Formats: sequence, structure tokens, C-alpha cells
Amino acid sequence: MATLANHPDFQPRASRPPLHYNSRANKISRSQRMLLDALPFTFLLGLGALLQYLWSFSISYIPLVLRSGRWVHLGPLSALFRVGAFTLPLILLVGPWIKPTLQSYKILRNPWMDASISEKVYPKIPGGEVNEEGILESPEFALLLIGARCNKPFGPFDKNFKQIGDDFAKMWVDLEADPNSGLLNANSYISTDRPLNNQLMTIGYFRSTADVHAFAHKKFHRDVWTNYFAIPEKDREGLEIWHELYTIKAGGSEGIYINSTAHGLGGFFTQVGADGDSEGQGDEKTEGVKGEAGEWISTLRSAKGRFSSSKGRMGMKV
Repeated sequence: MATLANHPDFQPRASRPPLHYNSRANKISRSQRMLLDALPFTFLLGLGALLQYLWSFSISYIPLVLRSGRWVHLGPLSALFRVGAFTLPLILLVGPWIKPTLQSYKILRNPWMDASISEKVYPKIPGGEVNEEGILESPEFALLLIGARCNKPFGPFDKNFKQIGDDFAKMWVDLEADPNSGLLNANSYISTDRPLNNQLMTIGYFRSTADVHAFAHKKFHRDVWTNYFAIPEKDREGLEIWHELYTIKAGGSEGIYINSTAHGLGGFFTQVGADGDSEGQGDEKTEGVKGEAGEWISTLRSAKGRFSSSKGRMGMKV
């Protein structure tokens, strides 16, 4: 793990880093989690048992060849195939543990640890300033929770639910691509409230409630609504969509991250010199990574002094 000052992911950069939500790895992970959430554990056990049976069954016939009109075993090769019937499941069971074992002994690098920040840090909301008295003055921002769930028997395998998922994903891609959307960060989650078909949720952080309302009237959001209500009513039953919107008043939030990766409030980046923000231009009170005008820097700061307490991070007197 690296400190905030020398972490490669939080050095000044010419362009804003892409959101993890829209990364290829996140899309693959999200698809895998949805698939596992839709399949009962007993189904996975049964599938494994069936595949093992088919493998063993086929092995018993592979060593036979047709010679002179009759089937003949291939001798030692027959035993080799039978060993394979045991070896393949063993590889599938043991294989996934090889890499983490090597990582635990530091033979291989652990990318999750590489992405973590080794010190205690807190998020500074873009536009926030530390005044002359050393008190943090954080601006207002907005929090959007938006989600979907399929309550039909086959859950995410429903074709209409897939359409909703694709529309939601495109909506966030378009939001990120729009420099005036006010989107600060977004993270996706899957709940564990039920054994199967759980709720998918994305938390979006915006500069203001006005930005969220403006987004609601943009084409890519209207398209989601249009496509949803284009589904016949009888097919729309069980396709749950929802959102919640919160206005976080000035000074009404704080966070702390210890040995953590950057997410949520901690995943914000701001452009040096943008909107009158002098952050990163020699202001020692920020105690953060310094950048040149036009560069993008992380808003994470070392949680020292008054910022080591919740009150201090919320601009209250300690």
C-alpha cells in the first residue's frame, strides 16, 4: 500500500479519471454477481455433479477404438483418461486458491492492496475551502440512489429486465461523458436482503440537486422512461425501478477511510483552477497532492489535527 502523496492513482493528471462504475472490470463483475444472484446454490451443486458425471461417462468410452469390427481398449491410455476424470475437478477446486496463496506470501502482487491508501484520509467536497481559522467549509451537494429489481420467477433472465439494465448502464455512461452533468462519482451495489433476485443499486454523487433535475430532463434519462413504459403492462409487472434524492446541506457530510480504496465521497476528483478553486496551488492547509492549473487531483486529504474527528471534518468547533 502507498500513502496518498505517492499513490500513483492520485497523482495530478491531465484528464479526469474514468469512474469505476463504467470500467470493463466492473461490468464483468456486475454480470457475474447478477448471474450468481439468480441461481440457487443447489443448482450450482447439481450442475457441478452433472458435469462430473458426463465427464466420467465420456471418459469410459474415449479409450475404445473400433478394430476389425469390434471395440478395443487402448490399454495404458485407458488408465490415463480415468486419471483425467479425477484431475479436472481437482484443478477446478484447487486452482482458484493458487493465486491468493502466492499473494499472501508476497510472491505475487495483490492489486487490491496496491489500490489501497495506507494512511487515514478524509474526503474534501469539491469547492470546499479551509478558512483562515482552519475550519473546513464544505458546499452543498446531492446524492441520488437509483435501483432496479426483477421480482419475476426467473429474475434477471427476464428479457425486459435486461433491457432496463442496459438502459441504466448507458445512462451512467452518458452522464460521465457530459462534462456539464455535475456528476462527481458513482458506485454500484447489490443487496443481500433475499436469497435470490436481489436489488441492484447505484449511488450517484452530484454537485447540486439542480444538476440531478437537469439530468432528469436529458434525452438519455427520458429514453429509460420511454423504453420502460413501452413494455406491455402485463410484462412490466414485477419489473421494479425506483430512486431517492437527497440534498446534503453545506457541512452536512463527512467521511473517513483507513487502509481503504477510494470510493463514494473519497472517489471525487477536482480540476485545479476550475470554478475558482485554487486547490493544489500551494495551499498548505489542504495537505493534499499538489497540481498545476488544469490538472485533475483527488480530493482526499490526510486526516490530521482537527480533521481526525467527525466534528472537525464537518466544520464544527472541536
